[in-house]
Amino acid sequence: GKITTQHFNFNMRKALVLFQFTAAILMIGGVLIIRQQIDFMKEQDLGFDAQRLVVVKPASYLKENTDQAYEKKAVAFKNFLLSHPQIVNVTESGFVPGQEIVWRQGMVRRVVSEPIAPNTYYVFAVDERFFDTYDMEVTAGQIFSQHFAPSDAVVINEVAAPRLGFAKAEDAIGEEIYVEID
Repeated sequence: GKITTQHFNFNMRKALVLFQFTAAILMIGGVLIIRQQIDFMKEQDLGFDAQRLVVVKPASYLKENTDQAYEKKAVAFKNFLLSHPQIVNVTESGFVPGQEIVWRQGMVRRVVSEPIAPNTYYVFAVDERFFDTYDMEVTAGQIFSQHFAPSDAVVINEVAAPRLGFAKAEDAIGEEIYVEID
């Protein structure tokens, strides 16, 4: 017998064209979905006006061997920035809202609860000017300020409150929370 490859070539050509067409449609669809996600993220209310903020990462000259030496230089740097007439406020925090928080704590719980299978929480330290600088509102309680900045106070968000066993935000006020810091 005689073998013909013309029919095989025609089917292979159809399959390749169909594959290319499907791949192009999937890529266009993927690009449109990514664009929608980026537009969604850009339009979200972050709770602060990002256009009016400047983030400065700590300069190498601020890094010190002790916390006290660092704190002294950091306060001097913040006061220097505040002396500029166009700077309204300056704050210091471990992370910037909207960026990934990499400091996680596994042992965060209410003091009155048993230490069993705690949730993992993302935590970061802030100074007394943080909430004022970012113009953030709180649901309940008092935010840190120049007049209220206890070193043992914590602020929890609306996601952490029910995980810690608080039915509503007001229930967390005055409660003790255990945070194990590495």
